[in-house]
Amino acid sequence: MSNKIYVAFDGTEFGTKQALMEYHDLLKLGDEAFAEKRKQYLVLKEAQTKACLAIFNFRDQCEHEYVKIKACSDTGNYDRSQDSYWYEIECKCCEDRWNEDQSTSKYKTSDRNTEWIR
Repeated sequence: MSNKIYVAFDGTEFGTKQALMEYHDLLKLGDEAFAEKRKQYLVLKEAQTKACLAIFNFRDQCEHEYVKIKACSDTGNYDRSQDSYWYEIECKCCEDRWNEDQSTSKYKTSDRNTEWIR
């Protein structure tokens, strides 16, 4: 995402040149009410994009120390080599979710930062 700010004639700031040009084109058409509504949407959309990027960056940097874990399995198969055991994990801090194989997971039952769901 670019750090450039594009400013309209009326002082409204946009995060993309495309949004700025769209707003100016709507003003040229003369429908100021529609242009104003569209401007509100574009500004909110830009804020949403920035917030989502901040959440993704936060999740990437989170060490997932405090988690909720549910042990899951698929057993009783005709071929026992097809049986599988995994954890469904949710970080209590960033709310990220993922699955891990029980045999290779770094999370253990003795960890005090882990909440086990039964």
